[in-house]
Amino acid sequence: MVIVTLFAIAFSPSIVGSQQVCRQLYQTWLKVSVRKQRPIRQAAGVGFCSIWSCKLTKVIILNDMVKYATAPLDATFAALADPTRRAILSRLAQGPATVTEIARPFDISMPAISKHLRVLEQAGLLVRQKKGRIHVCHLNATPLREASGWLALYERFWEGQLDSLARFLEKTKAENET
Repeated sequence: MVIVTLFAIAFSPSIVGSQQVCRQLYQTWLKVSVRKQRPIRQAAGVGFCSIWSCKLTKVIILNDMVKYATAPLDATFAALADPTRRAILSRLAQGPATVTEIARPFDISMPAISKHLRVLEQAGLLVRQKKGRIHVCHLNATPLREASGWLALYERFWEGQLDSLARFLEKTKAENET
């Protein structure tokens, strides 16, 4: 994430034209910006502000991570969010299968299955091999292991929290009985 401080204007609301100055500075920045197509979020030092706010420090955050460089863990969980994709992965856990074999149990169109397979492939959960006109799909479990490792960290945390809660409840119960 790249943060670029655009400008800080301490105009009071009484100064005439302060919004025009903000607008001109912002438009000048857009002209000099090399990559205008990046997602841009406006923020300010005291919280979020509107694009033409003149009382707060204007900060432009160029957030390349939103669409362009999705983290592998995010892609894995996004792919696992859909029940159809989870079912496809369950099928592929049994062994390689063609796209037609994968699509057979589902009551959806082949283009829809292809979209699901593309999401799984982009997440790294699926590997396609093309043999002539037939696409054979294989499961790649590496992203699942990474997701499992990440979840294990939180599992230890929640187990510790639940153990603390159990000790507290036992202590409270013992105090109430006496």
